[in-house]
Amino acid sequence: MGSALFFFFYIITSASSYAAFIAEHPYMWRQWWAAVLFDYFYVIQDYYCWWTIKDVSVLTFLLLLSDIFGGIEPIIIWLSLILT
Repeated sequence: MGSALFFFFYIITSASSYAAFIAEHPYMWRQWWAAVLFDYFYVIQDYYCWWTIKDVSVLTFLLLLSDIFGGIEPIIIWLSLILT
């Protein structure tokens, strides 16, 4: 009974939080699922980060790109264009 009550409380507070977000950003009503995924991304990210904590190949790749493009700023712009 206690866990069901907690789950109900969590759903109600989450729904009101998302409703407030949509009220503040009305153009996001079609992409409400993106806000939900962003809220729960830590579930994936935490495990992935701990699984790859000793893997520095990403850092090596970014350093290689920064040498090629002449700094980190073009890489950030390039990644933002790809990820959006």
